[in-house]
Amino acid sequence: MLPHLGSSGLQARFDLRSRPWPQVLRPAKRRELRRGLVAKALGPSPEVRAGLEVVQGSSVGRAGLWRRALLLLLSASALGLRLNAAAWGAGVTACTRANQWAHALGLLGEISARGVRLDTLGTQTGVFACMIAGRWEQGMHLLSGLAWQSMEPLARSCFSPLLMDCQQRGNLGGEIALMKLLGRMGSQGGDSGLSLAALAASAAELRLLSAARQRPGAEVALARSLLFRPQPGAQVLFASGLAGRATLGKLVQVARNGKAPNLGSPYGKELQVLRQILDTVPQGNPEALCQAMPAFSKEASDRGAAKLKASILCAAMLGAPAGGSVLEVGGYCGYSAIRMAWSCPTATIASLEIDPVHVMVARILIAFAGLDSAISVWTGHSKDLIPRLALKKDEPGFLSAVFFDTKGSRYHEELAALSDCGALKPGAVVVAENVLKPGAPVFLWQVVLGKAFATQALEVQESDWPPDDWMSVSAMLPPFSTMRSLGPWDASEPPLRTLAVC
Repeated sequence: MLPHLGSSGLQARFDLRSRPWPQVLRPAKRRELRRGLVAKALGPSPEVRAGLEVVQGSSVGRAGLWRRALLLLLSASALGLRLNAAAWGAGVTACTRANQWAHALGLLGEISARGVRLDTLGTQTGVFACMIAGRWEQGMHLLSGLAWQSMEPLARSCFSPLLMDCQQRGNLGGEIALMKLLGRMGSQGGDSGLSLAALAASAAELRLLSAARQRPGAEVALARSLLFRPQPGAQVLFASGLAGRATLGKLVQVARNGKAPNLGSPYGKELQVLRQILDTVPQGNPEALCQAMPAFSKEASDRGAAKLKASILCAAMLGAPAGGSVLEVGGYCGYSAIRMAWSCPTATIASLEIDPVHVMVARILIAFAGLDSAISVWTGHSKDLIPRLALKKDEPGFLSAVFFDTKGSRYHEELAALSDCGALKPGAVVVAENVLKPGAPVFLWQVVLGKAFATQALEVQESDWPPDDWMSVSAMLPPFSTMRSLGPWDASEPPLRTLAVC
């Protein structure tokens, strides 16, 4: 039984029909008889049946049932009933949905002590509870028992929130440990896993160097450890640069001498592109890298669309007001960020990406291009990262340009989040991808019909969509600096009938 159950008054609030369970079960000598007595003790009480439904996962959405679920789980386990991973995971979910983080963590401890391995859904919920409580070690322990076949959804739903939390808290050790665990899990899958393990190891070293540049005292020790020879303090940046080139050099050798990744395995496509870049493009040449990345696409229309989109994006960035940063929402593997940094050498770019493997690929390609001082890549969802990034800035209006390349159905929410925290400079440029297909109707409604933006839509041919798609380029007009100052027509969502017609 969890140690904090009694102090929280759970037993007093949930009466198992006033039955003394130990006395009822003491005469039973066979497990089958115990199960029968348990069922008889529970009886047909609606409250008990509702609690059992929570435990079985059929009513986890009802937050008020968490007390019943918790007591039933622990009582049934104490009575010798074997509960499966789904039942334990449902109990964790019931606690987390009720914001009972301490009970969820206690239940995770019971699960670990009993050697139960949660399924993917239970693990995702448990990781979220660990993230809220700042227990990244416990979350990493949960992840270590999962199979590599579900790597891609796990990376986004489980690894990403923990990595984001560690990065935002400045927990570099936790971030590195999670990256290496992700690589080890991927190594269970064969050829692609081996490449994923090498990717994680190199990305971890580069992340260490990037963080150490902001901590002068730590950078000397780190450079020494990576180069295996002492360096005087005056040569800190030189030493870390050597260490970074050595790290990339090792990965280049792996790319050239190792077996090609299996395209059908998790992240096989991304690893194959990374391998071809490292094998064919000279290090420190962002122009050659930008020209090479679209060339590795199988479809000629993909290559043409990528170049046209990059040209539109860079032209829009050049028209943004000076003195601010650029935010990319949906960085994928870093191509757009590298292209923007190459075209606008004075720009500083923050790229947000939810998939941690894509983050690692992007960081390696950015470092390989020699642009790691201009581009920072953040792991996590935009709805979580945008407010946190805004808090790190002392003055409002720190963004000159924004590039949306995620789901169009979220563009208006992301724009509102940026506007509400005062992140956009007057005259800021907002570029959005794929606003026609799959589409961003609410976003287009606001930037086209509203008074705060001047907007143009540009046609782009996509291979996956025979008709043309659109990229939108919007400039915020004075005197608007936030959408709070807009009228109801400007910032409201379009009527449902209008959306249906669109």
